[in-house]
Parts: sequence; structure tokens; C-alpha cells
Amino acid sequence: MSMDSDETQLSVEGNELALSTPQSLESEDFESQSHPEMAQATVKLAEMTEKRLSSKKRAESSFVKALKEFHAEQNKIIKASESMVPKVCNSCSSVVQAKKDVYSLESNDSCFSCHAETQSHKTEELLTSMKAESFGLIATMDLSDYEDWLFGDEMGQRTLARILAKLKSHGYEYKPWQVSIGAAAWSKENYHDTDLVDTRHIVERVKIADLLDYIPINTDGIQQVIESVKRAETFMAPQYSEPKNVLVPLLGLAGLAIAIPLWLNRG
Repeated sequence: MSMDSDETQLSVEGNELALSTPQSLESEDFESQSHPEMAQATVKLAEMTEKRLSSKKRAESSFVKALKEFHAEQNKIIKASESMVPKVCNSCSSVVQAKKDVYSLESNDSCFSCHAETQSHKTEELLTSMKAESFGLIATMDLSDYEDWLFGDEMGQRTLARILAKLKSHGYEYKPWQVSIGAAAWSKENYHDTDLVDTRHIVERVKIADLLDYIPINTDGIQQVIESVKRAETFMAPQYSEPKNVLVPLLGLAGLAIAIPLWLNRG
């Protein structure tokens, strides 16, 4: 009984072995054949993918190029349209047509007239500043320099001659140097930021009463007379008694009173 079962089991195992052996052989054959085919398929897939990517890149490059050309063309159209639209000055809002106005608008954001007006205003401000500085220097001049500035040329000599004639018409006789110093002193004291022409115009029309206070008198001769009288007093004083010495200063003063007008008339 046991022998029969063993034989039966062996026969079953033998059958199974006989059945399994062909299948394993077929699997090994399939695997040996599939490796080259799979490698070939992988290569083909990679090639196809690369072709798709290259094609996509070419399409994108073509699109970018076409887009740039489109934008460039649109910009040309816009610029052409803008050139046809009248330009307007940003300052005066007038239509700009002349070439100089168009160029000025592009360079200075305003038409030529507005730009020139602005520059003229700046120049005027600069000149005003320079004039103010010049007036300040004139006001601080020394009197001798101011006198030379006022009367130092031909027109200044004419101004001085007019003042002399004006004084003479009112009965005053002065030498030119006296009037020149007096008029310059009055003008300098009353100077208020005027140029040379206006300053001369003003000094020619000064009131005589105002000018007389500034005209100097020749004090050199007077000083000499005073010194002569003092020397005479010193020389004559010991020849008289004490009561009589009182007359000596009186005589000196009387002589001085007579000598001063005579000396002025001579000067």
C-alpha cells in the first residue's frame, strides 16, 4: 500500500517537473530576446522626445521673433501717427509747427519763444544781481574815487560845468575844484543805487541851498593869515604896558576880519 502511494507521488512530481521545464525555458528565451528590443525602444523614444523638444524650441523662437517684429512695426506706426499729430508747447499751450520750435520743444520742453523768454529772465536776474553788487561797491567808494567816477570823463565835465553855471546864476563864485568836491560829497551822501547817468542827472538838479553846505572853503590862506597875526601879537606884546596889551588881540582880530574876505576873493 505504501509503495503504491510513493509511486503515485513520484509520478505526480515527475509530471509537474515535465510540465514546468518547458515554461521556464520559454521565459528565459523571452527575457533574452526582450533586452535588445527594450533598449532599441528606449533609444527611439529618446530620439522622438528630442525631436519634439527641438520642434517646440524652433516654434517658440519663431514666435518670439515674429512678436518682436510685430512690436517694432507697431512702434513705427505709433511714431508715424505721433508725427502727424500737432505738437503743443508745455508752457504756452500753442501749436508748434516751425522747425526751431519743434527742436526747442524736444530739447527744452517748450517752444523757442518760451525758452528764449525764460533765458532772458534768467539773464535779467543775473544783470540785476550784478548791478546790485556794483551799486554796493559805488556806495562804499572813497570820496576821491567817487568824485573821479562822477566827473572823470567828458560827460562828467559837462555835468560839473552845468553845476558851476547854476551856482553862478545864483550869485556864487567858486572854483571848479571846490564845486567838484562839494557836488561829489553831496551826491555820495545821497546816493541810492543809481547808475552813472542817473546819478549825474540827480546831482545836476540839486538845490543850491543843499549844495552850499558841502562846498569846501580854501583854508590854506586863512591859516597863513591866522599864523601871521599870532606872530605879530607875540612880537608886539612886550612894547606895551599891561593895560595897552589888551588892544593887541583886538587889532589882530580886526586885521583877520579884513584879510579873510580879501584872500577868498583872490582864491
